[in-house]
Amino acid sequence: MSRSSPGRSYTYRFTPGHAGNFAYHSHTSDAVQELKGLDGSFQVLPKQVRGKDRVDQDFVFTLQGWFFKENGQPVEPFPPGGEFNFQTVNGKTLDAASDIPVKVGEKIRARVYNASQQMHAMHLHGADMTIVSQNGHPQPPRTVTTFSIAPGDFFEVEFTFDKPGKWTFHCHFPHHTSNDQQDGPNGSPVGMSRVFVATD
Repeated sequence: MSRSSPGRSYTYRFTPGHAGNFAYHSHTSDAVQELKGLDGSFQVLPKQVRGKDRVDQDFVFTLQGWFFKENGQPVEPFPPGGEFNFQTVNGKTLDAASDIPVKVGEKIRARVYNASQQMHAMHLHGADMTIVSQNGHPQPPRTVTTFSIAPGDFFEVEFTFDKPGKWTFHCHFPHHTSNDQQDGPNGSPVGMSRVFVATD
């Protein structure tokens, strides 16, 4: 097959070396293809999980930045000044995504991969986060409210909500929670954000 084969599929087989979080992305015209979204994350799970490492819910969040000249136009991979005007989680803005239902007292794991070209400061409302691994390697547990994640980095964090509520997980750079310098209804965030809804 030629290098560019629209509409065709490929199967890649490999044996992972160890459990952890990993990424896939283009290495052909990657400055164009990655910035048009040809990247993502995948998880290699351990064969056995110790009781203390078990979680009730496990989520994957891929952070991406895009540049659109105007609505309805294709993604532009080379934004002026390197400034991206749309920020997403798993390819969706907050206003296009569903709330995430969880239960009070559940142990939650979030695996966060920064596939964008910018630094992000990820912050959670309603609970502290404990960083348990970085780039596929366990870390001494460290409790934070916000963590900085560089392009290409993976973090695993765990947390538990101890009361009901709607709790936002978002980048703490204000222009990353708006898109094209616009907020949502009543000034709500629409960019790099998700909402956990914790119920009893």
